[in-house]
Amino acid sequence: MALSYADILKRLLPRGAYCTEEGTAVSADIGVEGAGLDMAEGDILQLLDEIFADTAEELISAWENIYGIMPTETSAEGLALRRAKVLSVIASQPGLSRSAISSALAPLFGWPPIIAEYQLQSGDPPEYIYQWSAQQDGSHPISNFSQTAIMAAIDRVRPAHTQGHLTIAHPFLTDYAHSLTDNAANTPPNDYSLLRI
Repeated sequence: MALSYADILKRLLPRGAYCTEEGTAVSADIGVEGAGLDMAEGDILQLLDEIFADTAEELISAWENIYGIMPTETSAEGLALRRAKVLSVIASQPGLSRSAISSALAPLFGWPPIIAEYQLQSGDPPEYIYQWSAQQDGSHPISNFSQTAIMAAIDRVRPAHTQGHLTIAHPFLTDYAHSLTDNAANTPPNDYSLLRI
C-alpha cells in the first residue's frame, strides 16, 4: 500500500525531535500539509490524463474546440464518442513528412508542390534549420485559390516547431528557391516572389 504524504512527512522528521502522536499540534500540522500534497498529486495525475485526447474528461471540450468539432445541442453524447470524434479528426491530419505535407497542399496548388528544407549556411541564424518552403514552379499555373489561402493552408499543415513559406519562382530562377533571408544581397529579380508567413 502506498504511503500518504502525511506518513512520508512524519518519516522525514528527525527521530525523537517531535511528538507526532495523534492529537498533537505537530500531528495536526502534518495531517493538513499531507492532505494538501495528496490533493496536489491527484490534480497532477488528472492533468496528465487531460493532455491526451483519448483520456481527457474535463478538457474534452477544449480538444473539440481546437479541431473545430461542434458539440451537439444536447450534451447527451457519451464521453467515449466525443473522444472518438476528436481522435478521428487527429488521425486525418497530415503527417510530418515532406510527402505528407506536399499531398495536403496539392489540391490548392493544382499539383503536388516540392517541399524544400532550408540548407543551413555559414553565418545563418540557427533557427533557419526549421524553415522550409512549398515551391511552386512558374511553369505550373497556380490554382484559383489565392496566395493568402495557400499560405494559410501551409500554416495549418506545418509542424509546430517550423516556419513554412510559399515560394513562386520562374523555372530558370530556381536557385532563389532556397533563399529564405531578407538580406538585400539575396533579393531576387521582380519576376520571382517569396512570400513569408
